[in-house]
Amino acid sequence: MLLKGRIIPENAFQLFKPLIDWAKEIKSEKVRFVIDLEYLNTGATNQLYILLKTLDENPTILDL
Repeated sequence: MLLKGRIIPENAFQLFKPLIDWAKEIKSEKVRFVIDLEYLNTGATNQLYILLKTLDENPTILDL
């Protein structure tokens, strides 16, 4: 997965919810996640942290 550019949503929760749900449900041993952001607002920062934490806590992912 690649996140690139700027993330400036009015509702960061709504934007990240599908990604966080995906991170909870993915059944893969290896996940490649590339972050190349110029800017993200505070709400997006919080949701990105939750997404990364969710990926880290997924027991099926062995290599992140």
